[in-house]
Amino acid sequence: MLRRAAPLFACLVFAAPAPAQVVTFTKIADTATTAPGGGTFTAFSFFPGMDGSTAAFQGTANSLQGIYAGAGGPLSTFVVQGSPIPNGTGNFTAVNGNFRYDTGGVVFVGSSTGPTQSGVYTSNGSTVARVADLNTAIPGGTGNFTSFSPFPSLSGGIVSFAGAGTAPTQSGVYSTATGSLAAVADLTTAAPGASGNFTGFGANPSVSGTTTVFRASSSLGANAGVYQRTGGGAVSVVADLNTPLPGGGGNFTGTFSEPTISGSNVSFIVNNGVYARIGGVLRTIANTATPSPNGTGLFTTITTYAPIDGTSVAFIGATATSRGIYLYTNGQLFTLIDNTSPTFDGKTLAASPFFLGPDAVSGNQVAFGVSFTSPSSSGIYVATFTPVPEPSALALAGVGMAGLAWRRARRRAR
Repeated sequence: MLRRAAPLFACLVFAAPAPAQVVTFTKIADTATTAPGGGTFTAFSFFPGMDGSTAAFQGTANSLQGIYAGAGGPLSTFVVQGSPIPNGTGNFTAVNGNFRYDTGGVVFVGSSTGPTQSGVYTSNGSTVARVADLNTAIPGGTGNFTSFSPFPSLSGGIVSFAGAGTAPTQSGVYSTATGSLAAVADLTTAAPGASGNFTGFGANPSVSGTTTVFRASSSLGANAGVYQRTGGGAVSVVADLNTPLPGGGGNFTGTFSEPTISGSNVSFIVNNGVYARIGGVLRTIANTATPSPNGTGLFTTITTYAPIDGTSVAFIGATATSRGIYLYTNGQLFTLIDNTSPTFDGKTLAASPFFLGPDAVSGNQVAFGVSFTSPSSSGIYVATFTPVPEPSALALAGVGMAGLAWRRARRRAR
């Protein structure tokens, strides 16, 4: 029997200098929730995903890892440890928590031992299918894949992932965007904006439609840029160490994070700053010169992922005295949740309480995880964001409504 998630709970946040907003939280699952198949969840992965109004997550119950989804009520199952391996032998003994979720399906890396098996698989909740495994020939390479990075990506049935082979050493980013499995870029691909070929790739490419974005190394340095390729087109630079910072101040420096993509819009983190190319224009979302909208000073660190959906970007940022999840939308920055209040959902937050994945944003909703110390537990939640108009806007609206009512009354009098 499934336990229903807790009801909605909301807060009105007046976060200077940003306008007020209402953020409503929905609990999807926590360590008191009964998992499909029985047993309560004992742990969750760090990267829940969001699509539509449904959040997907990896959780462990009865010592079995599984990928589940829910919207605040009963949970559904995509795959669970012990499920049969398609085109393989026996059952999965591991289901990696670094999955991606899109249009009612997930993509994940699953594996087993005895014999050793590993691969990239999709599941729609009823059928698990192989994309590539250790018996799959490397497109444009020699021999078969020998390993897969654990963070494949999914968009409308198209899968992108990072994989590798040995004898000779091979690595690259691969995708089904052209209708069959093909290399997006590998060690034989010329690195645009640099001399020679790519020398290495990030673990976590991201795909939207037929466009894959990825992090790569080149003669510019390790993890020195974010690149993209649409279908069978050319590889191009989104941003690298030769790219000027938006607003001036020289070029980008540091190590680029794994990028995320929505349509043609791309977001990434580098050197404690969040940047996004939206509508073809590269812009700064937040960096260490940006005041946190919770009023506790400038951001000091910004880490991990900056998931994007449309023109909305979320990220985890810290100031000298706080840590929280923030949302950039409609050109403004808002606080979704932070630890300026030490409790959430009736429990005490851990020191680094929040985690956020690369596909956490869907419209005005963000899926995230929380760790608690009292009691020691964790959970998966969804924040639903609604901006509140400025008082001046409300006043103007009131004047407009009053004027409309006066005109209607005058017409009736006539």
